[in-house]
Amino acid sequence: MKKTLYFLLITLFSSFLLSEEYVCSSSMEGFSDPENIKVSISTYQRYGNQFIMDDKNYFEITKETKDFIILTQTYSYPDIFITIINKNNKTYSETYLIGETGLEEVTSPLIGRCIVK
Repeated sequence: MKKTLYFLLITLFSSFLLSEEYVCSSSMEGFSDPENIKVSISTYQRYGNQFIMDDKNYFEITKETKDFIILTQTYSYPDIFITIINKNNKTYSETYLIGETGLEEVTSPLIGRCIVK
């Protein structure tokens, strides 16, 4: 029993230490900002083989290297949300590709900086 409890504690503690969290921010200047927030802040937390943004949006890890992570979120309609995190210089970009209209449209990307927690 003690060995099982010890194993569980070590596993939980090591997964906590190995988890990644990127807190990223970018200026809303030049974007429609009806809530007048001025700065967009997104938090990406790794959970296994995916990331969760702001505790509600699930992103698949499409590609990961020692230098960058490409995250994608797809829907039941033909749109895609893409986030690229540069691990070296701690920058990120987010963009949304709209395909439902018949004419593909890309939103302007948010580009900013991240800190790793």
